[in-house]
Amino acid sequence: MGGVEWAEKHYRFQGQSSSTPGRFRAIGYQREPMDLIAEAPELGIERVVMRKSKRTGFTKGCIVAAIGRRIHIDPCSIAVCSPTDGDSSTFSTTEIQPMFDQTPALRGLVAEQREKSSSNTIQRKSYLGGTLYMGAATSAKLFRQISVGLAFADEVDAYIASAGSGRGGGEGDQLKLLEGRMGDCPNPLLVIGSTPKHKDSSKIQREFELSDQRFYQVPCPHCDHGQPLSWGGRDHDYGIKWPEGRPLEAFYLCEQCLQPIGYRERARMVEEGHYLATNPDGLFPGWHIWAAYSPLPSAAWGKIAAEFLEVKDDPLKLQVWVNTVLGEPFEVVGKAPDDEKLLGCREAYALRETGRALPDGEPERAELVPEGVAVLTSSFDVQPDRVEQSVWGWGGGEEVWVVEHNVYHGDPTAEPLWSVVWDSMLRPRYMERGGVDYIRSTCIDANYAAQSIYQFVSPRPIYRTPEGGQGFTWAVRGSSGTGQVWPAKAGKAPNFKDCPIYTIKVDPAKEWVYARADARLKGGKSGPGTLHWPMSLGSDYFRQFTAEERFPTVNAKGFPVKVWRLRKGRLRNEVFDCSVYNYAALCALYTIGLDLDALAEQVRGKVIEAPTVAADPVVLQQPNTRYAPSEHTPRRQRKRRDEFDGWL
Repeated sequence: MGGVEWAEKHYRFQGQSSSTPGRFRAIGYQREPMDLIAEAPELGIERVVMRKSKRTGFTKGCIVAAIGRRIHIDPCSIAVCSPTDGDSSTFSTTEIQPMFDQTPALRGLVAEQREKSSSNTIQRKSYLGGTLYMGAATSAKLFRQISVGLAFADEVDAYIASAGSGRGGGEGDQLKLLEGRMGDCPNPLLVIGSTPKHKDSSKIQREFELSDQRFYQVPCPHCDHGQPLSWGGRDHDYGIKWPEGRPLEAFYLCEQCLQPIGYRERARMVEEGHYLATNPDGLFPGWHIWAAYSPLPSAAWGKIAAEFLEVKDDPLKLQVWVNTVLGEPFEVVGKAPDDEKLLGCREAYALRETGRALPDGEPERAELVPEGVAVLTSSFDVQPDRVEQSVWGWGGGEEVWVVEHNVYHGDPTAEPLWSVVWDSMLRPRYMERGGVDYIRSTCIDANYAAQSIYQFVSPRPIYRTPEGGQGFTWAVRGSSGTGQVWPAKAGKAPNFKDCPIYTIKVDPAKEWVYARADARLKGGKSGPGTLHWPMSLGSDYFRQFTAEERFPTVNAKGFPVKVWRLRKGRLRNEVFDCSVYNYAALCALYTIGLDLDALAEQVRGKVIEAPTVAADPVVLQQPNTRYAPSEHTPRRQRKRRDEFDGWL
């Protein structure tokens, strides 16, 4: 009896086990993997791989049903390795035990649950002909003193680097350890399945590349051309598309006839589909399936498109979408862009005459802040003999223009240099749309000359700009790791209780900066998320902008990670740091209520004239250091508008 036949005849589930309880019905793309897993011993297949997204039914069809069939038809000992102890316990209690309770064919075969009985526990289920062992990749216990004929490695991309990592460095790769537990069994089978994570460390991606790489082909209802469903993207004229601004009306364009296919055709296409191996010389069977094939309402094409539009401008959220919807590994932005190519992306900003003459008698000209800019931010990187400042201008959709990069030489522990810094923060920037504007948010890196920075920031967390508006100053420090860029709350600066210090998660900010640079190199010249540079910046600026890359290592808990370090031959990274802290300065404004898109509309065509008599740059109020944004993604953060009503 094949895997699909057994599951549809015997397998039942309900309650926590499924949102749609009842008799199991295989979906078209589940049939081949389920049957091949059942037939593998007779075919001499010892390894199969499934690279998948969420919402495709892999757990029920290819793990739970396969375990039930094997216990019923051809019993042997079985092992299931989950990423953590919690995952293993959840799998046992919400998938395995309900199947035993609700599937009549298994009643009487599995030991009953009894108090103080070792035959039926959360981690171990005994039955006629073998034992089901369930454990975690974090523990070496699962890989000792057992012998199994069938093993499932579930969600392998969430495994730590080495089983039982800790003192002694752990016991090695979990897949190799599982293979070792199967060496004495005739016709063993290892089933590996996972939603992929990072491309450079993905276990499932490596396994899939060694396989015969089977993709599910479905027929076009118009021309009958067989093809795998593909996201497509803006670079392809096929795939999932939608009318401008209406993602819920998404449809599919056939790669052959380019005719639109409605979502209602999906079910019939999937039932008539089949897998096609694209790497016939692969070592073992491997399948890829993603959410577009799924019958679940949450995987409807319109919802997939809407999810993409929601996350496309945030690298961290985009990774989740690529992993869990497309079922593909995400390539983390960490490789530095080509600085010479970025140099070629510079643009000629509009110019104004400063009223001064150059040595040759020609009038001096300075770049204007481009017309699309709605708010200005700045950041300072402090060095032993200077401070460096970058000024960025932000427009709707986080389109951003680098306005200037300045180097002020001097001793950062002495007051004269900070007078120059203060003057630069208050100086008007002339706008292409007319008039002037002022820096509204400034981050100062307090990793060097911290006491001097606290002395500077403490009296001016919120200050009045010369035209009577407001500006904000933040003392910041960088911290590695993932999470929200701007912290949930401020810390206290040593010996300066009135100077809050904000610890910035720089890793996602660095990814954001490089993602914008990569997008520019790929052809994006304007619009949301585009990064612009003026002609006044030279080659040294771009060498510093591209000074860091992510390098692979393993953290203290044994997980593979990448850390940011200077590239070989690059000694300075002040420009890159200033870029990161400019993004942090924008995130700070989001947490106190900035709606950038609304402000961009509000200032369109609005001119702020330079005041004849500047307002006193006095402190207006202390910043709200207790407000906690929900996440680093700006558009998701809650709004507070009362703190900067006087901008315009």
